[in-house]
Amino acid sequence: MSGRKKLTDEERLEKERKRGRDKYYATKAKNLAKGADFCKNLLEKQNEKDRIRYANNLEHRTKKHAAARKYRIENKEELSKKKKKTYLKNRDKILKKIKTEEFKENRRAKRKTDRKNNPEKVRAKDRERYHKSKDKTRERRIKNARTAREKNREERNKKANAIRKEKRKNDPAFKLRDIVSRSVLNALKKAGSSKKGQSCMKYLPFSETDIVIHIQKQFEPWMNWSNHGIYDYRTWDDNNSSTWTWQLDHIIPQSKLPSVSMEDENFKKCWALDNLRPYSAKLNVSEGDRR
Repeated sequence: MSGRKKLTDEERLEKERKRGRDKYYATKAKNLAKGADFCKNLLEKQNEKDRIRYANNLEHRTKKHAAARKYRIENKEELSKKKKKTYLKNRDKILKKIKTEEFKENRRAKRKTDRKNNPEKVRAKDRERYHKSKDKTRERRIKNARTAREKNREERNKKANAIRKEKRKNDPAFKLRDIVSRSVLNALKKAGSSKKGQSCMKYLPFSETDIVIHIQKQFEPWMNWSNHGIYDYRTWDDNNSSTWTWQLDHIIPQSKLPSVSMEDENFKKCWALDNLRPYSAKLNVSEGDRR
């Protein structure tokens, strides 16, 4: 009798099923490996074809670009006329387009990309454009600035005067500097000279702070920085100090220390702190230089 165990019909059927499954999965794995190798080979072939096509296209594009560049150089004037004619024909459409935010945003993005990818090329173009149009640009800027100044002269003067008036009201140092500057200019004009565009503060023997302290020390009880001004006989009341005004006065009058330059010794003597004082506007006008 054989020692092999006799299988039942169900066990035999299960064994056949297992053998079939193993064979199926082994065949499937084999086919998948063949498929992977096939795809790999196909991809390599396709990549090689793409490389060859790109090289051929690059050569073609290079030749095409060179020919186009040569044509542009040889026919520069003709192309410029065509471009100008096209622009004039479609001027309204072009201007309408370039004013849109989308166009501006795209242009900014393109410029940013160009500067990042081709900085040397962009710089070279910028230099060429600058040298080509710098004279025209300078003339245009000067013309525009002159036009703007003429157009807004009155408004700018009003603003400047308002600012100066406010500063004179609130800033004693600015007020005295303005008074001194005007006085120096008027004196030099009378002598047939001028400040020649220079600040008188460079030649005066004191600073703005020095003169403020010096004048304020000499204030009479009724004097303050608000009642500096001209003498007006219509409003002046000898019995009412609120109507009085004072002026910056020279103890030795300017007429006795004539000068034609801010470098003269007389100029320094005239504008020495010891020769300056706050003085009643009425007395200053009535006395004049009779001192």
